[in-house]
Amino acid sequence: MSWQDTQRFLGKLSYKKLANMSKLLLSYKLATWQGHGSRWGLPMTLSVEPTTSCNLGCPECPSGLQSFSRPTGTIDVDHVKRLVDEVKDHLVYLYFYFQGEPYVHPQFTEMVGLAAQAGLYTVTSSNGHFLTARRAQETLDSGLDRLIISIDGGTQMSYGRYRKGGELDKVLRGIETLLNAREKGGYKNPHVIWQTVVFSSNEDEIDTLRSMAKSYGVDAFSLKTAQLYDFENGHDLMPSSPTYSRYQKNKEGKYELKQRGYRHCWKAWHSAVMTWDGKVVPCCFDKDAEFALGDYPKESVQSIWTNDLSSSFMEQVQRSRQSIPMCNNCSEGVKIWR
Repeated sequence: MSWQDTQRFLGKLSYKKLANMSKLLLSYKLATWQGHGSRWGLPMTLSVEPTTSCNLGCPECPSGLQSFSRPTGTIDVDHVKRLVDEVKDHLVYLYFYFQGEPYVHPQFTEMVGLAAQAGLYTVTSSNGHFLTARRAQETLDSGLDRLIISIDGGTQMSYGRYRKGGELDKVLRGIETLLNAREKGGYKNPHVIWQTVVFSSNEDEIDTLRSMAKSYGVDAFSLKTAQLYDFENGHDLMPSSPTYSRYQKNKEGKYELKQRGYRHCWKAWHSAVMTWDGKVVPCCFDKDAEFALGDYPKESVQSIWTNDLSSSFMEQVQRSRQSIPMCNNCSEGVKIWR
């Protein structure tokens, strides 16, 4: 976070939110010691999925591959209105992404505006193909706090290796359009992050990408290791440098997630993810909502957060996280940012 972004985040906090954060942290510390799943407080972070649709066909993404086993669709804005009203007193972060490209939803910036007006710190992650002059202005007017734009190559060839169907020049023009409009209009946000997921196709371009990000005037540049499927025997997209991979070879010569022994999960303890159709799941690694803990708005966030299903799941995480299939490729406890 830059100082300006930090100030904006701190301005979103309140006594109720700080008290809720304290309850979550204290109960987490007790749970890691005692091995139970009873959380105090309510979620401080929530990810909401605007849509499962995407304009790209990225090979390691269920949305790009259209490989979901769950229903696909687009969230109802009225559900977002109700959700924001329910969580605004205790929630700090509201992430508008899970699977899919958020800007595909025609009312995406309207939803962001509802959350921003309610005093929530709002974040989204985009492939950057929809930042026309109109959508850029809507983004600025929405009050979005942070915009992560994924750019995984310094040339069209390297970029297209993963971002199938993407146009690097279009994304770069969109960044220029947004930043120019932000400066011209005197807006302080969104804080724009150029994010590069490191693959074998771009690991030799890191310095170039960093220089490109600086030249375009974004607020931050970040490197992220890639989540890969079927990685045990290696993968074509896996970087050769261990620095940029979240996997390592074990003594049998198979690849495994680094630090697999990490037992607890702060992320699942303090946050949750909501799919477009209201399924509340523990975290972003549950791509197909196989561990749905409740159904919003049929149930309130509070009732889902405190129900027996949620408590028993969190207890399983505390006692035997490695027994949960989705946790075996989870990056909690692994350094994924470089």
